[in-house]
Amino acid sequence: MAFPVVSAVADSGALSGISQTPTLAAHSAGDRILLVYAVDGGASNYSSHTAGWDLLANVSNGSVCFLLVFEKKSAASSSESITVTLVASRTARAFSYTITGSDTSTASEIATATGTSSTPDSPNLAPSWGSADTLWVAGFAQDNSSITLSSYPTNYTSNQVTYAVGSTSTPRVGGASRELAASSENPGTFTLSASEQWVAATIAVKPSAGGGTTYTITPSGGVTFSGTIPTIRERQQVVSGQVTFGGTAPIDFTGSATYTIIPSGGFVLSGSPAQIHERAIFPAGGVVFSGAPAQIHEKVLVPSGRVTFSGSAAIIFIPAGGVVSNQLNRITVGAARANRIS
Repeated sequence: MAFPVVSAVADSGALSGISQTPTLAAHSAGDRILLVYAVDGGASNYSSHTAGWDLLANVSNGSVCFLLVFEKKSAASSSESITVTLVASRTARAFSYTITGSDTSTASEIATATGTSSTPDSPNLAPSWGSADTLWVAGFAQDNSSITLSSYPTNYTSNQVTYAVGSTSTPRVGGASRELAASSENPGTFTLSASEQWVAATIAVKPSAGGGTTYTITPSGGVTFSGTIPTIRERQQVVSGQVTFGGTAPIDFTGSATYTIIPSGGFVLSGSPAQIHERAIFPAGGVVFSGAPAQIHEKVLVPSGRVTFSGSAAIIFIPAGGVVSNQLNRITVGAARANRIS
C-alpha cells in the first residue's frame, strides 16, 4: 500500500453570482478531484451541483460564511467540470487538489468544526478504514479576505494554499496536506492575523489497495491470486480447498519456508510459470501443472492423490532416496519427460 499523492493544485479564481464554475486542477481519467469551497453567507444558500460529484460537507458559521467540500472519486476524462448553483448571488473562492493513488471506490471522509477566533481548528477524524497510508487534508473558510493566513497546522507542509476574493466581507479559503499512516488524525490549527468566524475541516483520503495482485485466504475455501503476479513467496496453508494461480505469472517459491501444504484439496498452476522451487506436500489431494513450466525442482510427495503434468515441461524428481514405485504409478506425464534420479 502507498500514500495517495496530490499531483496538481489549482485556485478556482474569484467566483460570484448564482451559478459558479470554478477552475479545477489539471487531471486525467481515473484521478480523484477534491474541491474545497468557501462561500459568503449561510449554508441555506447552497442549492445544487453538477451530477456525478459527491457533496462531502455543507457547513456554515451562522449566516457569515459556509464551507462546501465536493469530490469526484474517479474522473471520467481530463476535462471534468462542476457548476455550483446557489439560491442567491454570493461571492466565493475555492481550491482543488488532483489526487492519484487513492481508492476510487471509497468516498473520502470528513469532520468539521466552527468557531470564532484567530485559529481555525481542523478537528479529529477517525476514518472507517482504520490505520492505512492515508492522505490527510486540513482546510478552512472564513468571511474576511482582509484577514490573512500566517501559518498552517503543524506537519501540514505539503500543498499549502490560501486564496481570497479581496474585500472585507468576502471569503478566504485555505488548506494543506500531509501523509500519515494512522487510524485517526487531529491536524490542529491554522493561524489568522485577527479573530474571525470560521469553518474548518479534516478530510481523509483512503489509499488504493495497490499492486496488481489480489488475494483471499480462507481456511475452508481456498486461495485465489489474480492480476499480474511477479512473485509468490513463502507458504500458503489451505486446510480444505484449493490454490489457483491464473494469468501469466512467473511463480517462484524461494526462501526458508516456501512449501505449500494442502491436506485436502488441490493445486492448479496455469499460464506460463517460469519455475517451481522447493517442495510441495499433498497428503490427500492432487497437483495439476498446465501450460509450459520450465522446471520442477525438489521432491513432490503424494501418498494419497495424484500428480498430472501437461505441456512441455522437463520434470525432475529428487526425493531423498529416489522415486518410490507406488508413487510413479500415480504420475501421468503428458508431453513431458520424467527423470528418476536415485
